[in-house]
Amino acid sequence: MNDVGKGGDRVLMWQLWEEENNRWMEEKHTLYLDFNSQNEFMSETAEQPSDFIIPLLRYQKEWSDWALKQEESTATGGILAHDMGMGNIVKAITLLLSKSEIGQAIFYSSFLSPAPYVLPAVKGTLVICPVVALIQWVNEIERFTTIGSNKVLVFHGANRKKDIDRFAEYDFIITTYPTLETDCRKIS
Repeated sequence: MNDVGKGGDRVLMWQLWEEENNRWMEEKHTLYLDFNSQNEFMSETAEQPSDFIIPLLRYQKEWSDWALKQEESTATGGILAHDMGMGNIVKAITLLLSKSEIGQAIFYSSFLSPAPYVLPAVKGTLVICPVVALIQWVNEIERFTTIGSNKVLVFHGANRKKDIDRFAEYDFIITTYPTLETDCRKIS
């Protein structure tokens, strides 16, 4: 604590920091936050993939739009680490289905007019999750997508087949952190 002034009033350091932060925010917030343009940006949403059978919430469509644009940039891939309960598995599934549909559309349109490049088909997407989320991933893919539209391989447990060539046959390969750790230790 610091003594402030000769009257002996005491001010805690966090109070000084809070006042300084509030002053800075009052001066600078208009430079960084333009709420009108933010609303325009946030209004962009992606279309729901045709094989996804439940309606997406608005924030999930907004995230899908952002994620698809991110995948078009030079920094593709990433980690989806939002709070639990925000539909992260649903968002990841819709991103993968959307990318697959886009890849198929480009592939089929290239038969009519040759495209300068063709995106590779999205196959064999690796999902690494905690053991407790493994069954949830499988269940949500089965529950929220058209029956038979996706092939899922659960790569976990002692009886898993280690035929990497098979992975390309599946849309989702779901495994766990402990499975990867065990396999990496065996390799090294």
